[in-house]
Amino acid sequence: MFSRKIILTLTLPLLGIAPAVARPPAFAVLPEKTVAYVSVEDSNRFRERLSRTGMGAMLQDEEIRPLVQDLYGSATELVRELEDQAGMTLEQILSVPNGEVTLAVVAPPALKPVIVALVDVAEAEDDAKNLLELGADELNKQGFNTRKETVEGVELQVYQRGTNDDEQVVRFQFEQTIVLCSSFNVAKKMVPALQGNDEGTLIDNQAFAAIMDRCDTSRTSSPELTWFVDPIGLFRAANRGNVGAQVALAMLPALGLDGLSGMGGSLVLPQEEAYESISHLHVLLENPRDGILEMIALDTGSCVPETWVPAEVGNYSTWHLDAKLLYTVLKDLVDSFREEGYFGGLVKN
Repeated sequence: MFSRKIILTLTLPLLGIAPAVARPPAFAVLPEKTVAYVSVEDSNRFRERLSRTGMGAMLQDEEIRPLVQDLYGSATELVRELEDQAGMTLEQILSVPNGEVTLAVVAPPALKPVIVALVDVAEAEDDAKNLLELGADELNKQGFNTRKETVEGVELQVYQRGTNDDEQVVRFQFEQTIVLCSSFNVAKKMVPALQGNDEGTLIDNQAFAAIMDRCDTSRTSSPELTWFVDPIGLFRAANRGNVGAQVALAMLPALGLDGLSGMGGSLVLPQEEAYESISHLHVLLENPRDGILEMIALDTGSCVPETWVPAEVGNYSTWHLDAKLLYTVLKDLVDSFREEGYFGGLVKN
């Protein structure tokens, strides 16, 4: 297992971001079998606009700041040590990324999940390399050996402990983008994609494409953040070889949950609008729906607040459910696992 220090060293620079470079976007680079994805298009813009929201203003409030510092107090010592080793302040470290920043989980067939990060560094390449070398030193101290591989003219630095392919860390740079990956086999397939060959990438994933299409905000502002997850694919990949998990997966069709194809959304922080943020959440379901997915299916209806809702209310939500359908499907679902009439008996009693 990687130490907390290694994880902090390798991931802390990924928390910031800025203007995109000319390479293909992350969704045209990541493999099609990506089961989780979160991407910030422009970190500088994201941080600047986030600071103008109510949450951003609250975090900058002098009275709230001590509470925030207490919440992250456990990492203070590690951050201080990293600052000393890097010769940089935390603010300088977080300003290293200068473009799109993406974190993803890839689920290769018959393999454990693979973690991938793409970070544009633009004008901070030297500082980024310095931080990565600190991470490399920590890996070497943990017993990882180093080798170099060349793929399509791009040099990949591979860190591996023993002969176990499950304990790999790969890093390489393409133009102004640094890529970190926990699998050499996955990393080498991303090189051609970075060079413009997007065949077999996340953009070809129908669930991802459908959800991102519904998150199109081009009529207002481009999203600061987009995300996608394939819950079933992620669960399956994370539990390969786990008998209990395989039993749970086998029960999904009976529950009607096998029709959950994916979830995703976006966050927009408009620059000059009456509202401070717009969030999109989309759940992709197969048709026809069955079981639980049919039971909780939302109906259409008015979103106008009822007359009894006061004008001073800070938040309002309305949901439209078909109560009769919910009861019928729930009854049939429970009876399918017990016996006919079982649910009706529970209700009567």
